[in-house]
Amino acid sequence: MKLTLFAYNASHYHTCLAVRALRTAVFDLETPPDVSVLEFSLKDKKDLVLNALYREKAQLYGFSSYIWNITETLQIAQNLKKLLPECKIFFGGPEVSYRADEILEEYSFIDSVIIGEGEQAIKNMIDFYPDIPRKIIGERDPLFLKRKPHYFFNDGTPELLFDGKFVYYESSRGCPFSCGYCLSGADCKVIAKSAEDTLEDLFMFERLPGKKRTVKLVDRTFNYDLDRAKKIWKGLISEKYTHTYHFEIQPSIIDEEALEILSSAPAGKFQFEAGIQSTNPIILKECGRGGNIKKELENLKKLKMIKNIPVHADLICGLPLDNIGSIKKSINDVYYLCNELQIGFLKLLRGTVIQENAEKYGIKYRSDPPYEVLCTNTISYDELFLLKGIAHTVDRVSNSGKFSLLLEFLFGITTPFDFFSSLSLSLGGNPAAYSQAEMYEKVYFEALKYTEDKEIREKILLLCREDFRRCERTRMPPALNKVNLKY
Repeated sequence: MKLTLFAYNASHYHTCLAVRALRTAVFDLETPPDVSVLEFSLKDKKDLVLNALYREKAQLYGFSSYIWNITETLQIAQNLKKLLPECKIFFGGPEVSYRADEILEEYSFIDSVIIGEGEQAIKNMIDFYPDIPRKIIGERDPLFLKRKPHYFFNDGTPELLFDGKFVYYESSRGCPFSCGYCLSGADCKVIAKSAEDTLEDLFMFERLPGKKRTVKLVDRTFNYDLDRAKKIWKGLISEKYTHTYHFEIQPSIIDEEALEILSSAPAGKFQFEAGIQSTNPIILKECGRGGNIKKELENLKKLKMIKNIPVHADLICGLPLDNIGSIKKSINDVYYLCNELQIGFLKLLRGTVIQENAEKYGIKYRSDPPYEVLCTNTISYDELFLLKGIAHTVDRVSNSGKFSLLLEFLFGITTPFDFFSSLSLSLGGNPAAYSQAEMYEKVYFEALKYTEDKEIREKILLLCREDFRRCERTRMPPALNKVNLKY
């Protein structure tokens, strides 16, 4: 039997860990099927994707589904079934696990749905083939702690055709927290590989052909066991580990010893992502999120002060009890404590506590993936739309790093929220509509609004010019090319 596992990725930079995990799992079988993995980007032409699937002529096709790819994945699978009506098609992943009955009823071309973890489930499916059950409930993989990275074939041979910028690895499953907006909170039991096994696994990535990559550890709270995390960080500092390693962390679970270890890491070796979500303790409590927000912010500041580890912080707008005032405070609180700030919006994921209690909070959300919040009892659609523009503007202006000298000076005069909200309005909430040269002029004129002092206005111009020279190779825009400063 031939099995083809398929995944749509957000871009060509990414890869899918799930299909590789399933491929690795079927090698456990005494007589494994002929298994192949196909990955495409959502930007790829649909005809090419369909043709690649069709040419596989597999008896069994598996599709990995998430909020960012479910619509396109359903379309491609439906068309494949028309071409190969005898093949069996199954779906897995979080976007179908929590609505399997609905999916099977609405999409008759789907023969089966895997609910939950897939390693054991796919082996059961192959045992049942061709009479596969409509639903298979996956159990936790008993071999997870022993498995080697899924980017390697069963004989330890690296994936020769792989050329993605990011690779993904999991050293643990589950999460110790129960945040109401997150599916990981549904399973609070954590299983984790030892620090020694994790370091051994990560060293295997040195054998991947080609360029240096970013290894993203998908562990939901990597440092939940701080002693284990410190051993891994200390090991990765060694020169024999040459990639960049990305971790999702809970900042409050950091101590002075961890900070000392991290301060000795070479610049560019580690990247940290911290899901702060809100700095309002009442909102966090309502969401079921644990932790100490005061300590989180204190440690986030300490991490940024190390300077050799880029810190990315996330906020979520539209949480229960959230309002424009609490979001403004969260943005101003966190902006100074990180290198990149992502302002996101609540997704009402199937299976989460908040989705099940949406009516309680007056949450209205989009019917289509990714089920983003439209309004709540405490924040209007108009306010969330304004925040969308602010989020895009922060990403274009601040996260790009192209205006860092000016912004560092400017935020001694005004606050991040006030500046980015006003700038967003002047951009019509759509910074993508402007060229880079136009953005420099827009930022410059916006900055001038906060002072009438001639010396400060001259300083703003000089910093904006320096940012432009530092980051761009084109002709300086007219507004910044003034010889005589006249206001």
